[in-house]
Amino acid sequence: SYTFGEEGQSQGQYFAAHLSRIKLNTDFVDFLSDTTRPLRHVENEETFDRWLINEMSSCVKVTLAAFDGELAEGQRKCLRIEYRDSMYHVFASRFGLMPDEKEGIRRTAYKGVLIFYFQKHRIFLYDTWPTSFS
Repeated sequence: SYTFGEEGQSQGQYFAAHLSRIKLNTDFVDFLSDTTRPLRHVENEETFDRWLINEMSSCVKVTLAAFDGELAEGQRKCLRIEYRDSMYHVFASRFGLMPDEKEGIRRTAYKGVLIFYFQKHRIFLYDTWPTSFS
């Protein structure tokens, strides 16, 4: 079935606000070639988890209250922000993220971690995983 675009599974519910600028890829990508070796970190769950923890560890931890101060400095940064379930809608609204979830999992989250860019800053928004950051 073809479910890309406005006539997909959600009947266009989020298409205009969130998905309309995404283009379906039409170019062939050989994921086994040498040029894609930087994707090594996605070979399996354990490797990806290790990569993700390392990436998050290298980021500056900030609170939502301190976030605007980090933006004011003007330099591109990698930031990590911890949230609690009850506050997720506040964060989703602040960053323009889709607020919905399916079976308790936030849209685009991996183990409670959402990775996105906001005003050229790389943001890791995370809930309870990895526990080493608690």
